[in-house]
Amino acid sequence: MEVPSTTYVLDQFKPLVGENFKTTLPSGESIELSLFEAEALQLHKRDGRLRATNSSIRKDPFTLTFLYDVLIPQGLYTLSHETFGDAVIFLVPIGPFEDGWGHEAVFN
Repeated sequence: MEVPSTTYVLDQFKPLVGENFKTTLPSGESIELSLFEAEALQLHKRDGRLRATNSSIRKDPFTLTFLYDVLIPQGLYTLSHETFGDAVIFLVPIGPFEDGWGHEAVFN
């Protein structure tokens, strides 16, 4: 799977909270994950990115939390949304939630 060079930003995902993204598990099973949360991360006051002058360094880190019924393996997934299109994202399971398992993507 080739990872695109697209730089995602939080504002692309915030309007999609509560919506479903389709993906395929390593087993070949097709599933739908729900985007549960899209949140900004605060940089530490000593984080060098705050002083960086290089425009290619991300200064707006954020996380996405997806929910699914059961834990899915950590890995790179192509998530498809009917209006957003495809996004290649690395997901990490972060534990059980009331409505399923949380899986997180961090952009920093």
